[in-house]
Amino acid sequence: MRDKETRKIVLVGSGFIAFGLFCNVSMFSMLFSQNGISSIYSKMGIWIIQVFFILAGVMIILKRKKISAAYKQARIDAKSKVFVGIIFLLVFLIGFAVPEMLLRFFKPQSTYSHLMKLVKAGIYAPSEFNPFTLKANVQTTTLSMENPGKDVEVVINSLGLRGEEITFKKPQEVKRVLILGDSYTYGVYVANHETYPAVLQGAFEKSGQNIQVINAGYADGWAPDEHYAWLVNRGLDFKPDIIIYGFFIGNDLVDTMDLEWHDLDGRGLPKKIINSKIRVDENGIIRSIQKDQKTAGTEGIYKIPFLRESHFLVFLFNRWNMVFSRMKVDPSNRAWGENPFPFIFNEINDVEMTYQEGRFKKLVLGMSEVAQENNAEFLILMIPINFQVDGNFLPRVLGTDKLKIQRNYFEEIKPWLKEYRIEYLDLLRAMKSESGDYYPENGEVHFNPQGHRFVAEKIKMKLDQLGWGRGHK
Repeated sequence: MRDKETRKIVLVGSGFIAFGLFCNVSMFSMLFSQNGISSIYSKMGIWIIQVFFILAGVMIILKRKKISAAYKQARIDAKSKVFVGIIFLLVFLIGFAVPEMLLRFFKPQSTYSHLMKLVKAGIYAPSEFNPFTLKANVQTTTLSMENPGKDVEVVINSLGLRGEEITFKKPQEVKRVLILGDSYTYGVYVANHETYPAVLQGAFEKSGQNIQVINAGYADGWAPDEHYAWLVNRGLDFKPDIIIYGFFIGNDLVDTMDLEWHDLDGRGLPKKIINSKIRVDENGIIRSIQKDQKTAGTEGIYKIPFLRESHFLVFLFNRWNMVFSRMKVDPSNRAWGENPFPFIFNEINDVEMTYQEGRFKKLVLGMSEVAQENNAEFLILMIPINFQVDGNFLPRVLGTDKLKIQRNYFEEIKPWLKEYRIEYLDLLRAMKSESGDYYPENGEVHFNPQGHRFVAEKIKMKLDQLGWGRGHK
């Protein structure tokens, strides 16, 4: 124990033992608790990791004299370098390769290639009147949140719309339903046939209604002012008979603030939108110059080739950041900013929110008037976030249970919609009245396939009740 080499070996062994104990109570205690892994397998996985590192540390300490002697001999005898290489290889396997494989199997991390799928790399293109649109003729995959580890199909047709091929010119004796919206309408993390516009199309075909559904999600941008600009520049060319706007309570009211309005029409609404904070690169990826909840892969680990594909290194990096961030800021601010979802958690509007609401209402009214002027019906689809439907999702989304829901904005806006005779479909009320698993269990805020089916069912019922799905105008 007196020589320097033996002390180092004891220190390494102690480190393995400490890591084994630490991983049980801190690092890996959350490793198997999500994504469908049962509690039995969770405990088994944690126990295996703990025992493995503790036994490895004990063996290193017990064999310290032999290891020390071998190390000394290796410095004297060049032939023993092979043995030293084996020792280092074993240390590598125990300290890196084993946790790497365990993470890959039980809880895959957000490696760089994983993030590229999450940000839907390669599907975007520049737009003449919006910050971006969808690239035509794309066939790719994205990750499933309902079934982690699996990919789902993404197909964008020749017109730059997610879905099957359609003709630009509307066929005779066919009604068209044009659905505007963001990621919920586009259908992130679900396959083409699972998006609610595609399911709605199938429901019309099954009932013998000659109606064609067009999914404009993401082709028309992220925010309602982008949707409006796309509608007046491009959407009306499809000659829609019904226009549906998918209004997501999470960010649609606030997302217009960073955008510049240009080429205003007679309503004072934009025919062109500029967002100086983002651009579409040559690989069809949206790049941002400012980090926010939409950005991904900005952390230092993702800037190092090869290492950014290691699940273990990404895990360690993220856990360190999580611990460090908890020392600096309130947990509620880690992912969604200083004032997350203000139209859910703020009881009353402040000055900025009042301005945002006025801007939003102006856009909705503009969409309704544009539809009316073009002999089309208009419906606003009220899309809730998961924790409004099921409060158990709130800590998974925000990382804290300190925030409490203060309002239901959908109820607040209904009198205004009725005043302007704008039809609406309240999905929050529908989902709370008919309980179901509409979102992935892991806390992802977008619909799972069942949620999309529910939305399509309710839209068809609403259109049939209004009589909009009958005949041809």
